[in-house]
Amino acid sequence: SSGINAEYGIATGVADLQYQNEEKTTALHLAAVSENIACIEMIVDYDPNTLTIPDRWGWSAVCYAAFHSKWTAVRIMLERTFRLRRDSGLWDTIYHLIGRRSDDAQLQRKNHTMAYELIAYVAEQDLLRDYLKDFVERCADARGAACEGMLLVLLRIPGLVSTGAKFKYIKKMLRAQEYNTYTRHVSLTVGRRHYMSSLLSATDRVGFVGSKSRIVSASFRGEIASGPGPLREFFSLFGEQALQEKLFTANEEGKLLFTNLCALYKDVPAKKTRFLKYYRLCGEMIGQCIRSNHVISLPLSLYILNFLLDGPKNVKLDLEQADKSQYNAINNMTQEEFADLMLPFYLDIMDPLTGKTSEVPIRRGPIGPDDVVKAKTGYLVLLARAKLYDIPREELVALKEGFQDSFPVALRELLTPRELGLLIVGEETLDLQDWMENTDSHVSSQETKTWFWECVRLMGQEDRLLLLHFATGLSGLPPGGFSRLPGARFTMCDGRGVEDASLPSAATCMNCIRLPPYSSQESMQKHLLIAVRYGHKGFTFG
Repeated sequence: SSGINAEYGIATGVADLQYQNEEKTTALHLAAVSENIACIEMIVDYDPNTLTIPDRWGWSAVCYAAFHSKWTAVRIMLERTFRLRRDSGLWDTIYHLIGRRSDDAQLQRKNHTMAYELIAYVAEQDLLRDYLKDFVERCADARGAACEGMLLVLLRIPGLVSTGAKFKYIKKMLRAQEYNTYTRHVSLTVGRRHYMSSLLSATDRVGFVGSKSRIVSASFRGEIASGPGPLREFFSLFGEQALQEKLFTANEEGKLLFTNLCALYKDVPAKKTRFLKYYRLCGEMIGQCIRSNHVISLPLSLYILNFLLDGPKNVKLDLEQADKSQYNAINNMTQEEFADLMLPFYLDIMDPLTGKTSEVPIRRGPIGPDDVVKAKTGYLVLLARAKLYDIPREELVALKEGFQDSFPVALRELLTPRELGLLIVGEETLDLQDWMENTDSHVSSQETKTWFWECVRLMGQEDRLLLLHFATGLSGLPPGGFSRLPGARFTMCDGRGVEDASLPSAATCMNCIRLPPYSSQESMQKHLLIAVRYGHKGFTFG
């Protein structure tokens, strides 16, 4: 009808704005599809409830406009919704879409896609973004399938939710999953000597299954200790032992790459099988440490983290990030004159166990003088793919299988590679102010407290991490800093001993460091460094 007739019908009450036809569509649905802005504004102003009336498939007028890319109509309806009914309107619509259960899987995927597009659109609008953030806070503690689905959609939108809030939600969901499903609690006893092989035997002995088991306690043979401290030591030691077993090697930035043991020992089945078991165990321990709110000293390269999350590959960029020196060498090689260039179709790989270098062939294709440009551009990609994915393929698959067996797929989809790396390793830069604000002091002398913090201020990051490990058993801080320490807050208290002759001690189960009496700051600093540098392993000083 014409705008005049529509306005007359609405104003006089003759028109029933909530009338639905056989398809359960209303006048607002039709106005949204045609992007009749004047009609939309009139209908919504006279009856805001029309914004949330669904059709037979559960779609409101906002969904119709979004589906047909009528974003001006979407913006008008969203703005009117917030102005008239801030706590309802749009969110009722999206809740309905996400919470709707249907036997039609295609329809359900369509509903979730539409919900994501609507929320992503809202997140880009300055007028609406603050409302969306408020809504995230309100529904974070709510329950129900619709709310959980809503949060999963919201958390996938880049930049909308802080990393800390995302991690908090992941921890909450892990606890809920453990509560709602059968999870077997496992206690492990391992030896410090031959750590990896004893851990492998211990997991086999208790029937460890990553997805259905959680390590809740650990102990070391010949050591009398119990509680959270040994478990933190267990995870911390795992990363060190994985490096000692030569499973990984560090690049220039300290990030870990594979050592290609399976390719080097492909003709020695016993060794190759053992290495693959170790890599799968690494993946399982990564999942376990995240589920237990611990950290593990395995700073994996970004491309490996991306592979664990099933992310898309970009082999040139992956090689540049993983091994910049080799990327530059290959890139410079391809800039040479092709006539003077002999392109090698193998990679030199050093055996970390023996120190010998072997040539590992890579897949090659025909390169002729008429295909010079294609050959040059393709050569870099060929070598990058071989180094990162083809040669260590079995290691990648074993690591991925172990991780994905221990960490839920729904939560993996929420993480970026960098966020996963932060969950695994924790924060390796310790902020002194954050440390001080989240510490309980029970020392009798204010001088002792002042001296301790001055000693920490003078320490480098390496010694601070050793101090953290000495007092808590952690190799790094969980994401969020000292306020997220598992168990108790960091605590300092008086220790017993002879003045200037006793070393500090620690109770890692309680995140507590005990400081004996010292006559000066220099004396405290000397004894503190001896303790953290030489007593951070085991329970020697505990």
